[in-house]
Amino acid sequence: MAQEVLDQIKAAEKEGEDLKNQARKEVREMIAETKKKEEELLAKTEEEAGRAGRELQEKYRQEAEQEIAEERAAFKAEKERLLAEAEARMEETVRWTIEKVVN
Repeated sequence: MAQEVLDQIKAAEKEGEDLKNQARKEVREMIAETKKKEEELLAKTEEEAGRAGRELQEKYRQEAEQEIAEERAAFKAEKERLLAEAEARMEETVRWTIEKVVN
């Protein structure tokens, strides 16, 4: 009877050891899977951050180009206005000079 109890204890210890080993194996697998998922998520996050950064940079570039185009148009309009004004003054000066010379 004592031998049966010892055999049962050994069997229980063996079963306990097997369960412990199985649990360790499962934990290692879970850790490996978690690390893999972490790396995938990190890569995805980095990719999305890069894409978002490029999109933002493109948006600001387009806005800057639009602003430059508007400034150029305003500058051109002002230049044309000043040229027209200068031409009108020049014509007035020529008329005044001719009038003074003639009279």
